Amino acid sequence: MYILGFLLFVGATLRPVTVVEPGYPPNAITGGTVVAELSLSSGKVARVKILSGEAGAFGESAESALSAWRFAPNQKTPVIVVVHFRDPNLYSTGPATRAVTPPPAGLALAYPRTVVDPAYPANSMGEGSVVLQLDISAGGVVAGTEVIKEAGNLTQASTAAARKWSFLPAKDARGRPTESSVLAVLVFRMPVIPARQPK
Repeated sequence: MYILGFLLFVGATLRPVTVVEPGYPPNAITGGTVVAELSLSSGKVARVKILSGEAGAFGESAESALSAWRFAPNQKTPVIVVVHFRDPNLYSTGPATRAVTPPPAGLALAYPRTVVDPAYPANSMGEGSVVLQLDISAGGVVAGTEVIKEAGNLTQASTAAARKWSFLPAKDARGRPTESSVLAVLVFRMPVIPARQPK
């Protein structure tokens, strides 16, 4: 019975019908992560609640884009979306793994603990967003990924990074860890090579 339940879970989808890409804030010099909870009504986003993330431009960009997403009319709520803005430096000097601000008390939905910056693919000069569905195990690891929106060769880099993310698992009605799914948006802007500092 457990195996059948897990197979049914893995077959579930959060696939949005319409996706609007968050814009990368033009003056941002580092990356950032925003975690949002979407409340849906008849497939429309009724509310975007920012659970954590950088205040200001990243949060505003994520909220504006996510409020325009559309889902199937029978889609259940709520939906967790992790919007990760990749560090725009071609060769990021920061840590590859970033801790995410802890979740609000009492949250029963899966919530990211750490995210990994995707590597920028060699010989690529693209930008845009990749949208993935991540299936999260009861142990908080990414058990499966499904590409919802591609962005050329940024897609493979995004999928490889997202598989390394870790989560606090969702909880069932009795407070026990359970499998679930979340959506992830990985946003790339054209990379920059930092100017060398004079010696």
